[in-house]
Amino acid sequence: RGPAHVHVLDFDQRIVNSITMFAKRHGFEEKISAELYNVVYPLPQRHIGKFEAFYTNPPFGASNRGRSVETFLRRGDEALGRDGIGCVVVADDPNQSWTRQVMQRTEAYLLGNGFIITEVLPRFHRYHLDDDPDLTSCSLIAVRQGCKGMKSASTDLAAEEINDFYGAGAPLKVKSIKDLRKGGSLPSQDHSIELLN
Repeated sequence: RGPAHVHVLDFDQRIVNSITMFAKRHGFEEKISAELYNVVYPLPQRHIGKFEAFYTNPPFGASNRGRSVETFLRRGDEALGRDGIGCVVVADDPNQSWTRQVMQRTEAYLLGNGFIITEVLPRFHRYHLDDDPDLTSCSLIAVRQGCKGMKSASTDLAAEEINDFYGAGAPLKVKSIKDLRKGGSLPSQDHSIELLN
């Protein structure tokens, strides 16, 4: 059986609008929703502790020792109630030593916040990245039950968490991507970029 409801948070308004239009077109408005959100900001209070599961596919964190992965884990953790399941995609490549460091940081965060790692699907995905076309990643699944350390508030990311977010010398600087299609489709120039202050 699938989830009763899926809510997607994304900083790209084109994704949000696409999900919303799909749900409306196929009669899933009660089951699927989406909203514009950037991980740099606190998770909206209305979402804290309200969900039973989260899924995230964050930047791999090769240049920040997994800090960007931890950032997305924290937001997922904040969204969960006392009991919950999390699934995160993490770089997993035996030929890349940095992936071990990122995996260790990921596991340390999860274990330190009341999760039990229940399953790892090693080298489950392959990404065709320009700078690393053979890189593989895994899906890591963790469960939390009755954690007393459940988060009750959320805060902005610290400056050091934003540095090297997308790679060496590539900080998180985009606040959102705005959809300029107005419900239609344009082959190019379909978006504008709003930068962080």
